[in-house]
Amino acid sequence: MLLSEGFALLKYPDPAETASYAYGDGHPVLAASRRQALSPANRVQVFGQGAFAEAFLWEDIALGGDRLRQVHDLNIASAVQASDRAGWEAGRLLLALASEEIVVPVNCGQQLYDVVTVSEPALGLAAARRRVVAIRTRYDARRGLYRQHLALSAP
Repeated sequence: MLLSEGFALLKYPDPAETASYAYGDGHPVLAASRRQALSPANRVQVFGQGAFAEAFLWEDIALGGDRLRQVHDLNIASAVQASDRAGWEAGRLLLALASEEIVVPVNCGQQLYDVVTVSEPALGLAAARRRVVAIRTRYDARRGLYRQHLALSAP
């Protein structure tokens, strides 16, 4: 949910969304880091009224074994609804897993859940699409500098 001009807006994070900004060439990346972390679950089972579906995060399963999350929702009445919900739950697990962080000069137009491209040799990225999942702006009073820390995940 995004709060803007007195309104609360819901944004559906579409994996096919085009990038709205590019970091690396015109907007320098001052620092970058990557961490290898596992999501709390990597297999989702959804149970409804006579409906069942599963979704898998295969890369995460290969790294750390199978970790299951089960969702029981009596409002789900068809296999299509169960499959949609399983996909949504798996996507939510991916979004919650910020694996990279970049530090950049402040970009006042940057918003949560925007898709950006990042070119950063230290991370091995060349125009890689990422989604912004957290924004922190810090001010260094000794040097008089503002810096923005962006946590990134897969789009």
